[in-house]
Order: sequence, then structure tokens, then C-alpha cells
Amino acid sequence: MEQIAQMGLFGMKIPEEYGGLGLDTRSYALALEAVNRKNSAAGIIVSQANSLST
Repeated sequence: MEQIAQMGLFGMKIPEEYGGLGLDTRSYALALEAVNRKNSAAGIIVSQANSLST
């Protein structure tokens, strides 16, 4: 989780002017798919952080 946070994946959908990555929907889906390939539990956590908190 610490590495995911350092990569900024918890703020993928947050605009850059607020400290996020500012990804569009397609880029977000591709990044989330890549996370889920390695660890589906981490993918769920990343998805929740980007959906519920933003």
C-alpha cells in the first residue's frame, strides 16, 4: 500500500491542481486493470479510494 500511495494511485481521478494524477476514465481503467492483475485485493482498495473518497 505504501508503494501504491507513493505512485499516486490513490488519487488517479483527482485533478492535478489538487495533487492527484488527473487521469481520464480510460487511463484510470487501464491502470486499475494493471493493479488487479498483480493483486486483486489491492485493486479493490485503489478502486475504493478513487470512487468513494473522490
